[in-house]
Amino acid sequence: MKILTKFRRSLFWVFDTLKGSRIKKHLQQIELVLNDFHSQESLNTRNFNRDKIISHALETVPFYSQYKDIQNLEDFPITNKNIIRDNFKNLQSKKYISKNNNIVSTSGSTGTPFQILQNENKHLRNLADTVFFASRAGYNIGEQLIYIKLWSKNFGLKNLKGFLKNVKKHSVYKLDDEDISQLINKINKESKSLNIIAYASSFEKIANYLEKTNAEPVKCKMNSMIAISERLSDYTKTTIDKYFNCQMVSRYSNNENGILAQQNLVYNDIFEVNWASYFIEILAIDEDKPVSYGEVGRVVVTDYFNYAMPIIRYDTGDLAIMNIDERKIPFLERIEGRKLDMIYNTSGELVSSHLAYHLCKYGSFKQFQLVQYGLKDYNINLNTSKVVEKEQDLVEEFKGYLGKDANIKVNYVDEIPVLNSGKRQEVTNTYYKN
Repeated sequence: MKILTKFRRSLFWVFDTLKGSRIKKHLQQIELVLNDFHSQESLNTRNFNRDKIISHALETVPFYSQYKDIQNLEDFPITNKNIIRDNFKNLQSKKYISKNNNIVSTSGSTGTPFQILQNENKHLRNLADTVFFASRAGYNIGEQLIYIKLWSKNFGLKNLKGFLKNVKKHSVYKLDDEDISQLINKINKESKSLNIIAYASSFEKIANYLEKTNAEPVKCKMNSMIAISERLSDYTKTTIDKYFNCQMVSRYSNNENGILAQQNLVYNDIFEVNWASYFIEILAIDEDKPVSYGEVGRVVVTDYFNYAMPIIRYDTGDLAIMNIDERKIPFLERIEGRKLDMIYNTSGELVSSHLAYHLCKYGSFKQFQLVQYGLKDYNINLNTSKVVEKEQDLVEEFKGYLGKDANIKVNYVDEIPVLNSGKRQEVTNTYYKN
């Protein structure tokens, strides 16, 4: 099997070489920038990519024609999904309108359709980013990858590309106890090493199943385990690490851009920012000014490689905290989640979304969810077979976080529904969203 893996890897790079080594050139640039961040060459490369996309946008994108005199990135206006929707045609580069661009669509957690265009070179850059960050997590091209997500019916992996990717599709909607049992049995029978990428909530389901069944550690060697799309709790990470004997990482990405950051196994799981492909700012929640290191703020992204539809100073809708490590490299300390799904206390002050994980100390729940539905009104939804013995203690603890005048109701439910994307929201805010 190792021979077949090496063959797949070699074939991947042979095809890339025949097409001008486009992915390899991108990969070499990413390695140059991120592996030697403070070198002059890294700085020059980042500045070149930034200046090039700015010049391109000012010269070829109608939306930016009114900003011709802009010199610095920070003088550009902030964009977001609504602005892009309303100015879809005017945000397209006149040089790329007639080219074969990819349409990238996403519903997002709000369920509102959203799409952008990406030119071919942007697609190649995303592939190179994926190769780089997957390798950082322990995965190498050609190895078998179990991918647990929402799969479209017409997504095929039976052609040559499918052979090279070596991906085993697994639907997130099938992931009940019986399905997890079958999946673990298949994994245990594998003679070759494996890799798994899945929503964080899917890993949590697997972790819960392994714990409640007192399962033995998985026998198969795992090279990498990558959680995507949702926050990865300490419980899930620790439990998966224990049963799979593999240090998992959380990846921060979105459909409209690509991989923005990923936890680094070497540097204490900090989120290594993809400075090679993006410039990321953390701006204040209520104004377009940068916050200090260690403060929560909005994630604003400038994409260096989307020339079909330049994404400059794009407010992702996410909140995060940036800090600086001992190497003097800025990193994301914590990713809080979407601004619309953040919880506020009874005084209207933002509370960390990680607050929900304090529920774990009160029982082993199949699912849990913290919902704010009024200015001072909150629901704690628990999917569990047992009533919480110290329910009043739970309520009092959360009043300490949310306010003594908080109205907190504990609900016992059979299921917490998932979004159309197959993801599950553990924290949501119906009051501020409306």
